Amino acid sequence: MKNRIQTSFPLEQTPLPFHRKRSLLIGKYSVNPPVEYAKESTDNQSSSDCARSSKLRLPFSISHLPSPTATAVSTAYSLQPTASIRPVGRIVTLILIACFSFLLPLSNSLAEGEFSKNSIPSTLETLPIQEGGRRKPYLVFSEETLRALSGKTSLLLDGKKISAPALITSFWLKPQLAYSSEPLILISYKPLKEALGLDSQQKLFSYDLLNHNEKLLKLIAEASTERRRDPRKNLQGLLKEASNVGMRLALFEELHHGSIFRIVPNPEGVSAKWATLPEWEQAERSENRVLSKFAYADEVQGVDGPQKLSVQELLDASSTGATQQFAAEVEFRKNSNSLAAQQALTLMQEGWSNNNPSTLAQGVEQLRIALQSIEAPNPVPPWKLQLEVIYQKTHPFRWAWIFYAGAGLLLFLFQGVSKREKETRVHTSISPLPSPAAPAASPTSHLPPPTTIRPVGLIVRVAWFLAGSGFFLQSVGLLARILIAGRPPVTNMYESIIWVAFGTILFALIFESVYHAGIFLLGAIPVAVASLILADSQPMILDPSIHPLTPVLRDNFWLTIHVLTITLSYAAFALSLGIAHVVLIRIILNKKVSAALYNYLYRVLQIGVFLLATGVILGGVWANYSWGRFWDWDPKETWALIALLGYLFLLHGRIAGRWSGFGLAIGSILAFLSVLMAWYGVNFVLGAGLHSYGFGTGGFPIVLGFVGLELALVTVAAISYRTKRK
Repeated sequence: MKNRIQTSFPLEQTPLPFHRKRSLLIGKYSVNPPVEYAKESTDNQSSSDCARSSKLRLPFSISHLPSPTATAVSTAYSLQPTASIRPVGRIVTLILIACFSFLLPLSNSLAEGEFSKNSIPSTLETLPIQEGGRRKPYLVFSEETLRALSGKTSLLLDGKKISAPALITSFWLKPQLAYSSEPLILISYKPLKEALGLDSQQKLFSYDLLNHNEKLLKLIAEASTERRRDPRKNLQGLLKEASNVGMRLALFEELHHGSIFRIVPNPEGVSAKWATLPEWEQAERSENRVLSKFAYADEVQGVDGPQKLSVQELLDASSTGATQQFAAEVEFRKNSNSLAAQQALTLMQEGWSNNNPSTLAQGVEQLRIALQSIEAPNPVPPWKLQLEVIYQKTHPFRWAWIFYAGAGLLLFLFQGVSKREKETRVHTSISPLPSPAAPAASPTSHLPPPTTIRPVGLIVRVAWFLAGSGFFLQSVGLLARILIAGRPPVTNMYESIIWVAFGTILFALIFESVYHAGIFLLGAIPVAVASLILADSQPMILDPSIHPLTPVLRDNFWLTIHVLTITLSYAAFALSLGIAHVVLIRIILNKKVSAALYNYLYRVLQIGVFLLATGVILGGVWANYSWGRFWDWDPKETWALIALLGYLFLLHGRIAGRWSGFGLAIGSILAFLSVLMAWYGVNFVLGAGLHSYGFGTGGFPIVLGFVGLELALVTVAAISYRTKRK
């Protein structure tokens, strides 16, 4: 009945602007050290392992509703959540159809015969560009750049909405436009706006306005001085926010001058800095002036392959008579395509200015061909660029929480409907026997009407379907990030929140498949929805961008077994938090709480404690591997230990009979506050220790409000519990 379901880059050592050591933030707004271009992973073995491990078989399915005939004949049909289950294949097919019917129309690529200044050709969307230490598609680069500048991925300019790709492309292809007078630069800190004499209600300001604000320039200079004096110092208040504004001013300068559009690969390696088209052309002109002095190199025989060398190496080679080396370089220069790239750029500018889609697409294609002439090592596979573009457009985590929210509403409705239906069944089952004078009843008069479909089974099936769809979408999103980044998706606060939400639903589905209780999803869905909404709505606090790993995290083995284990323990504790909320709300509403519900809570806590203890021990092993010591009372280590001891105290107190199931529910909420401190507080409040790769700022009022609400819920529940016992 059931189916369970190497060479060198030219001019590297010459004192040209392309190769000077320069800060990412240019001009007078340089307030931070330059970005280090971390080496990208080219070995996808670990990501493939993670991808395989993330393929889960859903522990549920959807059965057909009984036919009217079957409903009329059967009196023992079960309406519980554990109704009969159909094969998984049918469920997966339905989920795929439902998901992609929503997601595929979201693509806004330039269609044939259609052109809008709010869209760009699909070939330009996937053009690789280097920014922020990694190579990414142009579409992703444009949205991340505008978000860093304005806090948004689209803006209203002159009453018209303009997308990030369109605006950033206008900076590139039409630099003569006066965007310096447009309100594009974000200032969200109200005290800073008041100190600068700006409108405190306004969020976006123009470059010209801020560039002439003497108070702001003074604060930026002071922040820069503090950073140079102590690069590890955490700025606070006005200095910190002024530094952030200075970074946005510098970003605007890079956009205006075109120095951010680094699309020319560097043959020296994956981590080497890429060039802009003007820098490429300037480098070639400079080299050609040097190489023209060695015209006889064309006549040298025996050159083995296009060996590309720096000018200094060529000069050294000529002085020692090693003519074969610079002869090969002359041959490489002959085959250069920088001129073709400039011509392609001119064609793109013409197409963009004249709203001509075919000319623009033709220019993009010619630019791609010219850039492919550079023999860069380990180029980004086209499938990975296309995957990242699709991921950026479809927003799988946003759709996941929408599906989860629908499932949660139906499960909440199920609680009331099932109770009324049970009362109705009990009432009709004990009705008095008919009197002798009464007419004889038909054999089927006590059965439901043939056309009646009981609501509980339908509600549960639809809720399971929506929850499964959301889980599928979240799994797809996580798998996409793994394939794009080549690592587990748990290296910053945004990724850890997404992962914890995923783990919460995963544990709920596993427990539901074992206990068939219906309570686990009811407790997990609010936690997952709140987490995903938070991650989706706060991009300036929780950066969704994919960044290269810091050196300490580049060992995928330790990253996988330690960080994933720790964050999965957070997911189990988040599920216990959700179940504890169900318990306390029922107590406040003066409803009965079964002993089984307390047992479910206890089981989930056991899983969380086991994972947290394992993660802490593995973290010590990793610390010894990375830093040469097992334990050093780092803030992250200390608060992880505090959380572990708190949950151990809670479980042992329950075993010893020190508190009842109600005390276990109260303790689950209070103990989660220690997890919140280890998870958020150390990175965003303390900002100290060796776990600096996870540091961030912002969100403190949100977290403080959450803590206040939790303490209020515990207080009200305790009062209700004591009143009921009296």
